[in-house]
Amino acid sequence: MSRSYQENLLKYRKMFTPDASLTEMEAAIRFQRLVQIGSAADYAAEFEWLRSKISRETYHASLFFVGLKDEIQNRISQCGEMPSTLEGMIRRAKQTEDQLHEERRLGELCFNCGKPGHIARNCRKKW
Repeated sequence: MSRSYQENLLKYRKMFTPDASLTEMEAAIRFQRLVQIGSAADYAAEFEWLRSKISRETYHASLFFVGLKDEIQNRISQCGEMPSTLEGMIRRAKQTEDQLHEERRLGELCFNCGKPGHIARNCRKKW
């Protein structure tokens, strides 16, 4: 095995190793992104462990979170504790989007791509 392959394997194992300090929302998001890296038995064990850590409500909130735009996901992740209910996650996403919209409006940034120098109707990114 090549060195980079081994390093990547270790990195992925760390990402998917059970961690007792995970919040319920972190476990739900990890559950959403879980893929088999090693054996089927290892994958099944991680799958069952994560499944046991999350409620249906938190699972639905994580589904909503994973589907959000990266920019909104990043902002929500940086705001401290993430909401563990779907209603709370929707509220946080709307607030975050409103904040981003206001920042762009005040900074005269394009609403489409977030960059200065043009407005949304002239944005090349939409093409």
